Amino acid sequence: MTNNVKRPIEDYAADAVKVLREARKVLGNSTAVNLWLNSPQAALGGRVPAVLLSSAKGATLVMQELTRLKANHSS
Repeated sequence: MTNNVKRPIEDYAADAVKVLREARKVLGNSTAVNLWLNSPQAALGGRVPAVLLSSAKGATLVMQELTRLKANHSS
């Protein structure tokens, strides 16, 4: 059964802000962040991070991928 309950806008906005802040730290500039957020990502099963932010689970997946990217940039 699919949960069609829409997320409160406050939750969506809070997740989006967290993702944008982390993406800026990891990717370095607004152009790179915009490109990454709006392009299909292989590590996310070919899904677009900005689209995934519409669900709490998707936002978690995006943050996990940013954490992975950050770890790879550090090593």
